[in-house]
Amino acid sequence: MKERSQLKKLIQALVVGVCFYCSLSSSELMAQANQEEILIHVMGVKPFGFIDVNDQTTKGIHYDIIGELARRTNLKIKRILLPYPRIWSGLQTGTHDGGIAWRSSDRDGFVVYVHFVFSDHISAFVLKGRKKLAKYEDLYTVGSVGFMRGLSISERFNQDDNILKYQIRTMEQSVLMLDNGRIDAVVGSIYSYLYLSNQIKLRHEIDFPGIRMGDREQWFQMSKKSKMLKYVPRLKKALSAMVREKYPERIYEKYLGPSFSKIRY
Repeated sequence: MKERSQLKKLIQALVVGVCFYCSLSSSELMAQANQEEILIHVMGVKPFGFIDVNDQTTKGIHYDIIGELARRTNLKIKRILLPYPRIWSGLQTGTHDGGIAWRSSDRDGFVVYVHFVFSDHISAFVLKGRKKLAKYEDLYTVGSVGFMRGLSISERFNQDDNILKYQIRTMEQSVLMLDNGRIDAVVGSIYSYLYLSNQIKLRHEIDFPGIRMGDREQWFQMSKKSKMLKYVPRLKKALSAMVREKYPERIYEKYLGPSFSKIRY
């Protein structure tokens, strides 16, 4: 009798489940089965996005921030690690939907600025014991100045032909070239160079904090050709809360450690 009663309850539960399933419209079922995937780039620049050589997992400041954004919005976000130049070509053509990158007016025509994320500091550095950088004009006589290809430093620097500029594929490569004496100075994100100087075994020490070239705002941006622009209000609301709660600062400190608060202007 007891087994028969349990079987009866099981059948009733199955009937209820089938009725609930049938009550869903075909459009609701389709939406559940085919949730739209949003392709979001992770800037392949340490410490913003990189593959950890120890466990082959993708990590980084932007990787973590976008992961939290996906959690808060309940959107199906796929994070893709891209070299810096491919970020802009992808956004221009709509190959991917968006991501975090430095805001630049020359890209206004093909991106939608969803929300501010963090203010980065762009600085110029030399090695300790070499010629000091005290002011911007010192870049005229310091020698060759390396910077990452595709990175807009500032309007003044970009148009200044008095500086011997050397475009380099990655910031990591520029640190090694600086350490080996192949270039005399580097310009870029102080947080990237601070992180790299702690991760790479250099023969010489970089002279921080260098000279400040200005601030570059990092924004979550989306391609104007993206088919996912309808999610901008949801993304904007979540990002606004994250910035208000200083979530990006906590992630920066996670990767940079105590030196983050010391170097923060």
